Amino acid sequence: MGGYQLQKSRTRASRRDLRRVYEIVEECRSLGDDAILWRERALELLIGLLPAKVAIGNEIADLRDLAEKGWEGVPPGAPARAKKVDPIRIGFASNRERRAWESYAEETPVRRTPEFMTLLKARAPSVTRSRRQIWDDASWYRSHAYNERHKLAGIDDYIISICRIPGTRRSSSIWMHRATGDEPFGRREWYLLDLTHRELARHIGGPIASSLQPTPATLTKRQKQTLELLLAGLTEKQAAASMGITTPTVHEYVQAIYRHFGVHSRSELSAHFIRRYRGAMNDVRVGEDE
Repeated sequence: MGGYQLQKSRTRASRRDLRRVYEIVEECRSLGDDAILWRERALELLIGLLPAKVAIGNEIADLRDLAEKGWEGVPPGAPARAKKVDPIRIGFASNRERRAWESYAEETPVRRTPEFMTLLKARAPSVTRSRRQIWDDASWYRSHAYNERHKLAGIDDYIISICRIPGTRRSSSIWMHRATGDEPFGRREWYLLDLTHRELARHIGGPIASSLQPTPATLTKRQKQTLELLLAGLTEKQAAASMGITTPTVHEYVQAIYRHFGVHSRSELSAHFIRRYRGAMNDVRVGEDE
């Protein structure tokens, strides 16, 4: 396996390609409170940019941590996923193809896959590899992985990318696939995926939500309204008047918001958002706790 260089056709990314990368990042930032929504949108846009047929994204436990622990807690057949996080898979042409891939993903031990072991050996916070950097063509098209798994799922060539999420022991993963019979990915596609993923990953946990962190996206409509007013500096009494409800009701919303974000006061809530959004919330004013 390995030894092949990336396909040499269309080797250079255009200025339009690069503009598109940063448009993708900005669009994801605009959806950042919803970890599922921004990741789905990123995958959709990457399918169009490269192009590709299928895209798979997830937030996973850091592979180096798992390897150092002897893969403790990752039994045979289990993927190295972060707790309570399901992968997002888009682009499969049918449920049959999707089920074929899901079966492969669930049954194959991570430590036995050449893709993840290759990424593990890179020992870098960000690493992107094409299929030809992992498998030579002869080995790939003879392999069980292709003939009994990928081919049944309607996919062939791929690029896989893993980026560590800043300040965490987790990583973001993106896996782009082309359809069986399509031209292999080249340097252009490798570069664009690598750049897009690195730019996205550096915002995860900040303007772009991590899959495991509490965000406003899962609050109720009234709780979101209350949060917005709190961060604008209104007291509970003022928020109640603005929303046309009673102060005790607003107080209940405030307590639910505190529990959701794991804070105990208005100042801690504000600090949480300032840390997350950095300069984007310089105008936040904090009212006094009541």
